[in-house]
Amino acid sequence: MLSSILWILLMGFVGQTVRRLGGPPLIGMILVGVVLGPQVGKVLDSSILESADGLRTIAVMVILMKAGLGLDREKLVQQSTVALRLGFLPATFEAVAIAL
Repeated sequence: MLSSILWILLMGFVGQTVRRLGGPPLIGMILVGVVLGPQVGKVLDSSILESADGLRTIAVMVILMKAGLGLDREKLVQQSTVALRLGFLPATFEAVAIAL
């Protein structure tokens, strides 16, 4: 379990190293994740992999919250009709397609 946590910390370290080299840190994290994951390296403990679903949900919530907090209210008001169309129309078409 402790070794798995250290491997996950390594993922963040590699991400920051890639950022300092001028690339997006997510690329470094993904590369380490592929190497450590269950398909290639099988380094992580199975209990960590079992709890990964809950961790993914939390990660998506944090990403969406950061994205929402980063919105500029004035620009959103200026682009309100476009934002409504981009948010409402795809959901409407999907609901209609599912209903059929």
